[in-house]
Amino acid sequence: MGATRFNSYHDFVFQALRGLRIVRLFRLIRLLRFVRFLVRFRIILEASARFAEKTYLLYIATLGGVVVMSAALGFYYMEVNVNENVSSLWDAFWWTVVTITTVGYGDIYPVTTAGRILAIALMLGGIGTFSSITAAIAAYTISKNKNKATSE
Repeated sequence: MGATRFNSYHDFVFQALRGLRIVRLFRLIRLLRFVRFLVRFRIILEASARFAEKTYLLYIATLGGVVVMSAALGFYYMEVNVNENVSSLWDAFWWTVVTITTVGYGDIYPVTTAGRILAIALMLGGIGTFSSITAAIAAYTISKNKNKATSE
């Protein structure tokens, strides 16, 4: 009698868990979607690497970062005890980013002659850097379209 009771209980649990097989199917579908995402992501990374290699954007971005850091340190050194708006390196970094992007909020500005000369150089450098990035992207786009047109 005990064995029959066990078998009926076992059959009941087996039947109840049988419906969970569909969960495995959903997990498999999720895994396949993730693999598809990884393949697409790899394609995008490879295209980005080719784009960065042909346009020298990595070098331009590195140069821009060096210019920003150098200008921030220089501005901090020149203005820290003279300019009441500059009390930390963060203020100098903020001023550098605002100046190089030609936004110029006016909340922090140079008061020393050396700071103003640095600001002029930074403005010209910012315009040159952003122009280089734009030119690199435009040249890549034009060459890609030209190659596509000649192959057709």
